[in-house]
Amino acid sequence: ERERERETMAPKARTITERWIRDRVDISVEQLGEVKSLYLPGTHEEKIERLGVSLLAFTRLIHLDLSCNVIITLDGLQHLKRLERLNLYLNAIPSLEELFYLRFNNRLLEVDVRLNPVTTAFPEYRLFLIHLLPRLQRLDDAIVAEPERASALLQFSSTDDFVSQNALTPQSRRPVQPTRASARRPAPSKTEFTLSGSRRKARVAFLKAPDGGDDD
Repeated sequence: ERERERETMAPKARTITERWIRDRVDISVEQLGEVKSLYLPGTHEEKIERLGVSLLAFTRLIHLDLSCNVIITLDGLQHLKRLERLNLYLNAIPSLEELFYLRFNNRLLEVDVRLNPVTTAFPEYRLFLIHLLPRLQRLDDAIVAEPERASALLQFSSTDDFVSQNALTPQSRRPVQPTRASARRPAPSKTEFTLSGSRRKARVAFLKAPDGGDDD
């Protein structure tokens, strides 16, 4: 009976859809292309496991907060060419193979992947991301230093070869429940994403006015 109670209390992990996002932040289909910032942190009742094609219409997205979910794959972010800030704090990303999806988001300036299994399973993850994302300025709330860029260049002469040699097997890519670990989360800095209150409610921010044209 106690086991049933635990299962009932556990947050529901889901593959989200565009409609789920629209319902959660209360926006219309016509507004999706004007969204600049999207905050979808997990809650006690519900957490995101997969993105699917839910973000396809968010073509002008710059800031995306997916913290405190149970995301196991970054498939679904590839088309967000304008993305500059990505918060994946406290999720279930298991491997460098999943981080490799971010190669399509080459405008990324800030990324947070703290408290994901990949950060302990692959200690070289930081240099991997620095090499993968040439414009990256801040990773896990720490500035990317020039010596790190040099080390990343030396260690990862070919990210494609490295991923193919070190990718996790399909059997080992089961969903992994994140843990909060013993360390407390550092106090947010002005560069971190802002969550709306202790309940981490979903919210959205729009462009002040649509751009005159689409720049790549």
